[in-house]
Amino acid sequence: MSQHLFSGTWHNTLGSEMNIEVDASGSIKGKFRTAVGRPETAHIWKDRWFDVVGFVNGDSISLAINYAPASGATSVISGTLQVDGEQKKIEALSYTRFGLAKEDKWREVVSMAQTFVNGPAPKI
Repeated sequence: MSQHLFSGTWHNTLGSEMNIEVDASGSIKGKFRTAVGRPETAHIWKDRWFDVVGFVNGDSISLAINYAPASGATSVISGTLQVDGEQKKIEALSYTRFGLAKEDKWREVVSMAQTFVNGPAPKI
């Protein structure tokens, strides 16, 4: 499967969006905008684009997102490209570590399955 199929804009069901470009070696650079977070920290993440790096190998993709300087959070996403005609999807697992204070360590990590669909996030 050609790695150029990963280049472009993707969104998940939560409304988060990423723009990624894959070079000839399979390296990824891009930006990610999250659509979710705690209301009290919305001023940190809302409408901000964060750096994405990663790799493509065949139909597999691995990404890392750095939410600095807005927060101490990082995410990793690993998935597989699914192509059905014109429709492209990335079925993925993600793991986010928030870097919270000691008293909040119990809620520091979120792990979930998610699907990214090719194209921009729908406007709500």
